[in-house]
Amino acid sequence: LAIATRNRYRQILETIVGKGFGEVRLAEATVPRVDRFLKRVTQENGPGSAKTARTLLQHVFALAVRHGAMRTNPVRDAGRIVQAKKAVTAPGVADIRAMRWVMWAYDHTPDKRGATRSAELGDLFDVFIGTGARTAEVLALRWADVDLESTPATISIRGTVVIGADGKVMVQPHPKSDSSRRTLLLPAFAADVL
Repeated sequence: LAIATRNRYRQILETIVGKGFGEVRLAEATVPRVDRFLKRVTQENGPGSAKTARTLLQHVFALAVRHGAMRTNPVRDAGRIVQAKKAVTAPGVADIRAMRWVMWAYDHTPDKRGATRSAELGDLFDVFIGTGARTAEVLALRWADVDLESTPATISIRGTVVIGADGKVMVQPHPKSDSSRRTLLLPAFAADVL
């Protein structure tokens, strides 16, 4: 599993599953009890956390079944967790222009001490707009991923930035999923930034 996934599983296991289901004995882990627990997690923590909790319980009880501690896995027959999909709306041209202006203004406004900023958020924003890539994917780009010689120029998404187990930011050598590995054509303005 990816580092971010392991961290998320650990967090959900320690906070939600451990507190809400940690004292339940295997013999007490019935389908209705699991179902009530997952519904409560959905209401209190949202469907994303409930799905992760369900996955963790599914694995824990599967291990118990394999070792003969339980006859069946109660999670298998618990109700499904429904998560409404949000419509994705791309920003319009006017919104993009306004955002670019805000980034440019930040880059060209001295900080509290009067020093010139070195963040170059405007350039970073142009790469975001030009690629449509995830933030962590753009931040993980290396020069080996950029081909400015081809026509049009391209970048290859091969990794992502994650927070490691030690709390430090690092580049994971693969993106979020296998389908996230891709090569993107760069519009001229993004290629000019690079």
